[in-house]
Formats: sequence, structure tokens, C-alpha cells
Amino acid sequence: YVAASLANLLTCFLDQRQLALPALRERLTRLAQGPRMPITIWWALLDDIQQACPDEAALGLQIGSCAQPHHIGVLGYLAMYSDTVGQALMRFSRFQPLLHNLAPSILSQQDGQFIIGWGIGALKSTQLSDDVVSAGLAGFARQLTGNPEVKASAVYYPHPAPADMTPYLQFYGCPVYIHSPVSALHLPFAITSLPNNRQEPHPTS
Repeated sequence: YVAASLANLLTCFLDQRQLALPALRERLTRLAQGPRMPITIWWALLDDIQQACPDEAALGLQIGSCAQPHHIGVLGYLAMYSDTVGQALMRFSRFQPLLHNLAPSILSQQDGQFIIGWGIGALKSTQLSDDVVSAGLAGFARQLTGNPEVKASAVYYPHPAPADMTPYLQFYGCPVYIHSPVSALHLPFAITSLPNNRQEPHPTS
């Protein structure tokens, strides 16, 4: 499953792109009223948006860049009220089942990098969904530090290379590796000690 609040993230993207899609919007509104949705429905919703935006390059990155803390419900508020960025990331990992339960997150430190990744679950996630999650996390790192220049050191995907890597390299501003055993985001460890710059939750209206 995934948290039903993620339906609001997709609505936010539709608003940003000024896409009508009334049937999809109605479905998203209904889904957002529950606590969670099957992950297969989440994947199907992303596919529906993909069909509506066939020319959108790296669609998952564009959707993920819309992510705000309230889009991930309680988990977002736990991160918002953390004292440091590192504490927020630790809470994100610990309470990840509030967001999804496809595969547990894996935290580690290596060569001055803070690494958050996911193993392979019983079901294999789609690249579109993985793009949304990775882009959302990269955006949260910037929001929590209050520094738009903060970026990942490296991004890893367990998927084949997309037709065009350029949007990925431009979005992340760092190397992007494919065919990885796990999905992972590497962040400079120094940012984990920075104070959380976002103490007030994003309005939900």
C-alpha cells in the first residue's frame, strides 16, 4: 500500500499543469479520503497521468518536484518538526510504513555520504514511481535545509536507462547510475547536522 495522501500530490501536479481530467480528479479526491491505497492502484494512477502527458520528459521527476510535507501525511509532519535534517531523515526511515510498505528503507554512512535506499520488495516498483519518490526526497532535502542549492551526490536506480538521461542529470545535478541493485539517494553527510529550516507545516488548503 501507499498513503492515500499521495493522491493529493497527483492532484497538485494536475493543477500545476492545468490538466482538467475530471474523471481522474474525482477518483483522486475519493482516494485521498481514505488512509491508504493498494500500491497497484498508485502505479495505475501514475500510468494514467503518463498517458495524459505522453510528451512530458521524465514525468516522475516533475511529479516528485511538486511534493510538500503534507502530501505524505503524518510522516511529513514528523520530518517538519525534527530538530535537524539528519533527525528528519532518520524519522522518515523509521516511520516509512506510514508512507508505503513495498520495501523497507536502508540507511548507511559511507565515505562522507548519508545514503537512504530501498531493497527489492515482493513486488518490483515501476521506474515512474521510483522517480517520484527519489525526486520528492531530493526536494525535501532542499526544503528542510532552506537551501535550494543542496543536491544529492549520486542517485541509483534499479531500472534500465531511459531514452534520454539529460532530464535526470539536469534535475539532480549529479551522477545518475542505472541497473543498481537498489534505489538509493546519496547526500553529503554534512547536511545531516544542519538545523531544520521548516518548522511550520505547509498549508493543506
